[in-house]
Amino acid sequence: MQPAPSPSKAVDTLLLLNDFSSYTSGTGKMVQLGASQSVTFRVQAVTHTAVVSDVGGDYAVLTIHSTPQTLHLNVGETKRVDANGDGIPDVSITLESIHNGVAQLRFAEITQAAVYLSASARPLMRTQSGRYAAYGVGTSMCVLLLVIALYIIRRRRSK
Repeated sequence: MQPAPSPSKAVDTLLLLNDFSSYTSGTGKMVQLGASQSVTFRVQAVTHTAVVSDVGGDYAVLTIHSTPQTLHLNVGETKRVDANGDGIPDVSITLESIHNGVAQLRFAEITQAAVYLSASARPLMRTQSGRYAAYGVGTSMCVLLLVIALYIIRRRRSK
């Protein structure tokens, strides 16, 4: 029987982050990775891979695949990544610490990323189905109708 690897040592396995509730809940899955080690995650049924290409004393360099993106993270830094190229961040990656050439990374799925369109400044929300819906449109319409109704009532009373 082989001994279990120590928690401070990186384990050379391929993890699917979506299998962990800490990842999908947005709190973040902690993963220890050394150079050339990787984890995978799914965004809208497409699998992406995050590969650690370099670990320095206070930084780590990761490459996100399917469409390659290179990230340089300093200890304590978080970056939000749009893995599928739709303009909406899908995952946040934080470099928590580095010990003996192994990066302690926190991966968290971004499930409802609010994005502001530059032209209209209207936020969009990603729904569970992966589609986008304008956030607050229903509330805005209710407020507008209430203002119109109050205006009409006051105008009739003043006659």
